[in-house]
Parts: sequence; C-alpha cells; structure tokens
Amino acid sequence: MDRLDKAIVEAACSQGFPSLKEEQALCIREFMLGRDVFAILPTGYGKTTCFSCLPSAFNLYENRSRDNNAIIIVISPLTALICDQVQGLLKRNVNAGYLCSESTADVIQNVRDGAYSIVYMSPELLVEKWRSLFSTSVYKNRFVGLIVDEAHCVVKWGLSFRDAFSRLQEVRSVMPSTVRIMALTATATQPLREKIQAILGMAAPYTIIRSPDKINMRLSVIPEKGFNAFEVPTFFNLILRETKTKLTSLPRIIIFCKIKSDCWKLYSYFKLSLGKYFCHPPGTSAHVVQARLVDMFFKGTDSDVKKSIIDNFTKPSPLRIVICTDAFGMGIDCKDVRCIIHYGVPTDKETYVQQIGRGGREGLESYAILVRSKRLTDNCEPEVLEYINNKCQCRRNVLFQDFENVVRAPENHG
Repeated sequence: MDRLDKAIVEAACSQGFPSLKEEQALCIREFMLGRDVFAILPTGYGKTTCFSCLPSAFNLYENRSRDNNAIIIVISPLTALICDQVQGLLKRNVNAGYLCSESTADVIQNVRDGAYSIVYMSPELLVEKWRSLFSTSVYKNRFVGLIVDEAHCVVKWGLSFRDAFSRLQEVRSVMPSTVRIMALTATATQPLREKIQAILGMAAPYTIIRSPDKINMRLSVIPEKGFNAFEVPTFFNLILRETKTKLTSLPRIIIFCKIKSDCWKLYSYFKLSLGKYFCHPPGTSAHVVQARLVDMFFKGTDSDVKKSIIDNFTKPSPLRIVICTDAFGMGIDCKDVRCIIHYGVPTDKETYVQQIGRGGREGLESYAILVRSKRLTDNCEPEVLEYINNKCQCRRNVLFQDFENVVRAPENHG
C-alpha cells in the first residue's frame, strides 16, 4: 500500500468506513492524482463517500496543518437534500456546513474563514454570489475540489428552468488551475454524459460507471383504467387495502406523480379512503404529522414540512407512503423501500431509472410499477415511449440497454 492509498484508507476509517468499495476508492485516488472524475454509480452505492473523505485524505497525504486544511465545495440541487446530507456528515464527525438564502452571519463568516472542510450550496449561490470566494487567500491555498452532486441536473434542469447549472463552467474559469471537478450521478447514458462534461468543462475525465440495473427489482407497466369518483385509477385500491391491513409493517412505498395536481388528488383520495387508518395509532388526528402513514412532497411544500417528511421516511416512523413529484428522492437515504410507483409516464429514461433505484437498496425483492397514462406524454422522449409500449421484448433489456457497466474507464490516460 503506497502513501496515497494509506491516506485514503485512514480518511475512510475516520468516518466509520473500515473499507471502501473499489469504485469509491478509485474516485478518491484519481481525483487526488489531479484528474477530473465522472462517477455514475447506482442509487444507494455510497456516492457521498466518494467526496466526503477527500478533505481528510488531502490533509493526511499532503501533511497539511490545521490552519491549512483542505476545502471542497459541493453543488447540490435541493435544499432539503443538502440539509439531510450535512446532518449525516456531522454525525460522522465531518466538519460540514451549507450556504442558503437564510444563512446566518456566523455561518457566512465561517465559510469565508474556511471553518468548514465541506461547504454545500446551490448552483445559483455559487454562480451569482459566491464565485468571489476563489479570489480570497483562504480558498486560493486550501480549495482542492468542486463536487457536482446529482450531475444529471446540469443538463436536465440547467437547459430549462435553472440556468445556473448550465453556467457552472463560468466558475471553473475563476477557480485555481490545479482544482479538479468531480461529477456524480446515479444514471447517465453516454449522450447525456457528454453534455454534462461539456457544460462543466471536464477534459478527458476519469470515468467510472456501474449499471443501475438491479436484478431484485421487478418491472411492470399497467394501464390507467377503472377510475373512481376521484378520477384515481382503481389500481391504487390495492395499496389502500395493504395499508389498512399492515399499517406500520407495510414496506415503504414512493408514488411519483408527474404534476402537482395529481399529487393532491392522490393524497386526498388516500386520506379520505384510509379514514382513521391515515395515522398510527388509528384514530390519531391527521394534524399530528409524525403519526401519518401517508404524506405528500412537492416543490412548493413548506421547507419545514419537507424536512419532517425526509426525517420520517429515512428513520423509524409510522410513515409508509410518500406521494410526490420528482422533487423528492434525489440523494435521500431511504431504507426499506420495496415499491416505486409512477403515476404517469416519466419524461426521460434517466430520471425514471434513477427514481426506481430508490427501491430495493437492501437487495430484497422490490417492484417498479408504471401506471401508464395517455395524458402528458407530448414531451416524453422516444426511449420512454418505447419502454411503455413494448409488448414483445424483455422490459429489463429495453430499459437498461443504453446504460453501460464499466468499472474503470480512464479516457485519454492510457
């Protein structure tokens, strides 16, 4: 074991990881050797560990003093996700903090002073307000890496409603020339990966890919039919019966809706139909958020409610079912999710594959059910329509045919 590997192992052990997966160790090692890194690793694979160990590993390898500790900046798309990850890092004794529009003066000063080894922020904050950090002596000397988490958002969101994602290359131009970029996501086909690399200005990154295909995940597509008075497909009556019967022993379920109005409609139907079983113990007031078996999450949900739902769904609690838009799910460490249901056709295949990856993380048999609707399909990519309309080929082959499985793929590095 050379000195670099020893520093990586020691950094991982300090966070409670006696060993790293091969892909995690490769990400860290190649990044520390001065290469941009692009890691496409399945949901639940431990992508956060690929960068959370970096500051400590740099400190050990370069014998940095306490007042010269390494700093990385992590770009993440959702405040709720940032809060969840920072709390997780703090529990592992990682000195992490985050900037948001509501940050206190003390937090802002801590960031400027380099008090945090890992600083989270949105792309908007970095591009529009905080790029000046790189001209300060603290960050000129101590900043070692920019991490772009959920990197698919660079294209999926950056070219539509969040322009700051597509402007991250502007930031690279003002960063110290020695600083590397690490991009991480659960799903990206080669065309999407090439677009992300171009936007981020990643030249010949060291690329590590694992297929998102999970053999324990059973795939099915069912038609939207048999509506009730709420205009909800009768398929959901099965979920209601299971909920009433099993209560808190029901394995967790995520129901993704394409639009907010479908979230409200489905949530209202579940609330009315479950009656006293909407909460646990049965009969508890629905106003007691911590007692709900079912809850709803979308972009406009109050931030405190979002945090409560994430806490309840990632820890032991009565919450069994989350009805949501795609605002829920990215990077959230959900255990015991055995069923992912999509009510409506996803826009693109990468998003769908990433979302069903929330299920079956423990290797147990799980289900990905797509309730096919004729509504809202105008903007769907042809590959998605091919998947839902397929009647003769293996669904798994159709869904995952564009996703590679390359453990080591250094580009232009021999």
